[in-house]
Amino acid sequence: MRRFLRRLFRWTTTALVVLLGILTINAIRFHSRQIAVSPLPDVPLAEGAFDRLSEAVQIPTVSRRSGIDSSAFQRLDSFLMSAFPLAQRELERTRLAGYSLLYRWPGRNNKLNPILLLAHLDVVPVETSSAAQWTHPPFSGLLADDHVWGRGTLDDKMSALGMLEAVEMLLRDGYYPERTVYLAFGHDEELDGTGAQSIAAHLQGRGEQIEYILDEGLLVLENALPGLDPPVALVGIAEKGYASLKLTLELQEGGHSMMPPERSAIGDLSEALLRLQEQPFPGALEGV
Repeated sequence: MRRFLRRLFRWTTTALVVLLGILTINAIRFHSRQIAVSPLPDVPLAEGAFDRLSEAVQIPTVSRRSGIDSSAFQRLDSFLMSAFPLAQRELERTRLAGYSLLYRWPGRNNKLNPILLLAHLDVVPVETSSAAQWTHPPFSGLLADDHVWGRGTLDDKMSALGMLEAVEMLLRDGYYPERTVYLAFGHDEELDGTGAQSIAAHLQGRGEQIEYILDEGLLVLENALPGLDPPVALVGIAEKGYASLKLTLELQEGGHSMMPPERSAIGDLSEALLRLQEQPFPGALEGV
């Protein structure tokens, strides 16, 4: 028995030494793949940029299941036309699915695949029960405390207006991109995305092979993690999918509260919902 234990100890020790050696060699051979980049210079915002975002926020382009307010989207469309005259003149502009917008900024090298930048123009409704919780009215677009206040400032008129501000500044400086750039602004992202579907079909019809797509993006957070002092920019490299399920239950026999059956429809549906909740899909990063 002692001989066996001594052998087991030697085998275990040898295995640990070999494992430690492998880990050490791999650590020595490992090199960071982080690309060394120089910080970009600060770019001053164009005069009136905050005012333009404020004005866009004041237009209540709300997506509702009962239908959209077409006049609000028409007002926003007219505002974008007047607020960014160079972009409207130099970029090809197409309206799709009623109120979605697709801008095409032709590049100097047509052999390069274009890139696609995404944002959306609609916002979710403001529930009456939550209106009193707003610091300032949701569609005021108020400029106060170094902020623009209102529905859509983060999700997602900020992205759309930011892109157009950048394009307008670059055009003013006489810049034209090497590859073609598309700006796609959906009008019903908060609902079923018919605008995005129409934009995709339009690009497919043109035979475009997109080099990459950059969606609306995430936030820059302060105090995001304990001990991490600098602001942190959250970078999304994948998108979580979803599934919508409709559960239907048919009972073989009815019942009455006086003589209820052993199993009820509510009980069986509750059990089914609980089973779904207890079996979430595993998280995974695929294709990244």
